[in-house]
Amino acid sequence: VALRYGGEVHGASFPWTRPFVDVLRGAVQRYKQLVFWNYLFDVPRLRHCGCPVELSRVVDAMWLFHFLYPHLPYNLGHASTYYTGLPEWKSMNNAHPEYYSAMDAYATALVYEGIERDLDKFGMTEIAESHVTQLLKVLQRMGDRGVAIDEGALDAYREGLEAQKIPLEERMNRLEPPSLHRYSPPD
Repeated sequence: VALRYGGEVHGASFPWTRPFVDVLRGAVQRYKQLVFWNYLFDVPRLRHCGCPVELSRVVDAMWLFHFLYPHLPYNLGHASTYYTGLPEWKSMNNAHPEYYSAMDAYATALVYEGIERDLDKFGMTEIAESHVTQLLKVLQRMGDRGVAIDEGALDAYREGLEAQKIPLEERMNRLEPPSLHRYSPPD
């Protein structure tokens, strides 16, 4: 988790057990805005551990970075080279998982600050808010709700496609020169 206090950003890592989850739940409820790098990874895990995350407060720095720089890779390790002076930490995920986790949170916060500055500098803050942050919330709500499927209509559509496929295959076979016909061994 990354927290800002006293004008500085701090990263921390802790196990997904009590009492740590209780502390995190309190922090999640207090903060106005929650910034993630790929919220689709983190938010379901937080919710599973009993930390309700309201989508209205979620900002995904990964998608904002991709919005700003669509031609660049948008993984956190790459983006951090543009906005931080942090040493490489991504290769330490197995050897030092606590350090890796804390650095991920810390880097996310620092990169987000840089993204905010660039969005403002390029006059893109409002469009990023509507075309990225708000759109992700709408898409997530749609995904949570799911897609209603009319099984009868789907079956009828499938049967219609099958009915069209048979005559097309027959026409294609007639157009194929005999020299290209596939060999079928006699039974």
